[in-house]
Amino acid sequence: MRWFRGSTIVFLLAAGALSVATFSVKYRVQFLEDERNALDKQIDDDRRAIHILRAEWAHLNNPRRLRSLAKDYLALAPVTANAVSDFQHLPEKTRPKFPDRAEGLGDTDEAWMRAIDAALSGNGRARDGR
Repeated sequence: MRWFRGSTIVFLLAAGALSVATFSVKYRVQFLEDERNALDKQIDDDRRAIHILRAEWAHLNNPRRLRSLAKDYLALAPVTANAVSDFQHLPEKTRPKFPDRAEGLGDTDEAWMRAIDAALSGNGRARDGR
């Protein structure tokens, strides 16, 4: 009889341990499902927000709307030939430092353009090879 009681107690303890483990797993699974549902809801909310932001972006960047706003609020006009000037009309600080006379080029506009091109290219030679 004693053997019977010992094994019964062992089986009861094992059944109790398994039931505690089962409940523990069950509540852990419920917690994880709740967390997953909260994340799914957050993802859906974020997707809706992204959709709304894209629609707003499309509206705000509409070329017709921007053209109208520019016309109403900016004093822009097409560039005319009179608006273009040369380096002598720039303030001294912003005027590029070029020699008065480029080496063997003369004072013509073409010569100045070649000198500027050579200075900007960094190698001392114009792009056209001269």
